[in-house]
Amino acid sequence: MIDMDWPINVGNWLWVSASCFFTNYRRMASPSTFPQRWDQRGQFIRKYIPALRNMPDKYVFEPWKAPMKVQRDADCLIGKDYPFPIVDSKLAMSRCIAGMSKSFSDSDTDSTTSSATSTRTQTEDTESDGSSSWSGDDMCYNYRVPATVGSSIA
Repeated sequence: MIDMDWPINVGNWLWVSASCFFTNYRRMASPSTFPQRWDQRGQFIRKYIPALRNMPDKYVFEPWKAPMKVQRDADCLIGKDYPFPIVDSKLAMSRCIAGMSKSFSDSDTDSTTSSATSTRTQTEDTESDGSSSWSGDDMCYNYRVPATVGSSIA
């Protein structure tokens, strides 16, 4: 981290991971496409991760997808100069959505949460209608859990 503020850091990680404090937990920031929205050429990555300085724009956000020739040309061999991914982000996202869906589904049966549930559902519908918010479909995964899995989501 370049600058540090514990409350903001922790809160933002929880928010971006859609783990809590989030009304639409089915929409998660992609670790590959989210940064491209703000830095298409990966200048920030190139500056702070020297191993990726010579990686072509096409692969700087996901260097493990670069063919071996591209890795050699960039002088960055994945697994040697830069690590392989630790987490399969799509699998982790799928598991998070399933867990959050179950959590919200369980809480929907509690009569004290019924007004929060209807607000959450309205918010989800509003956010998923192509609004121009930060979490537009061009930069985040947008998955809808079928109504049989989630609560009152249609």
